[in-house]
Amino acid sequence: MELVFRDPTTISRIPNYEGQPMIQTLLEQVRAAGAVPINGTGAAREQAQSILMLVNNFSEQQQLEAPNQPMNRNVTEFNRLTPYVTLAVETGSVVGFADNRYSNGADNIFVDYMATLPSSTGLSMQVCVPQHRFVRPRTGSAQNRISCMQNAGLCLRRLEH
Repeated sequence: MELVFRDPTTISRIPNYEGQPMIQTLLEQVRAAGAVPINGTGAAREQAQSILMLVNNFSEQQQLEAPNQPMNRNVTEFNRLTPYVTLAVETGSVVGFADNRYSNGADNIFVDYMATLPSSTGLSMQVCVPQHRFVRPRTGSAQNRISCMQNAGLCLRRLEH
């Protein structure tokens, strides 16, 4: 799994309500899932079936709470990540998103950025749900299950038959 951080200079900061640096927690979760983490150098895209994990980490000394996030921001602050997504699409890699910028909720602008990716990079997205929203599956022969790994803010959709 290739890890690419929005702000690589702050990956050793400790998020609210945690006792260790964000990078340590993230690496432990990646390894626990059976993946091998590598730094965002592009090497993962050279391997078949690789996963690109884009991490929206916080830049401030102290992580802000989601309700206190500034709203005068723009999706262009994530432009550093777009070339990685484009290359991942070209090589058929899976792209995941980890939103750890604010505690107790999603980064609204990061959600907007993810919504721009299909048109700007050709990324085909199954679903994109902020970590503070939950969707109840409907009954039927095919059920959409949405499960959120709340610690990473990563949302996945699985179609079950």
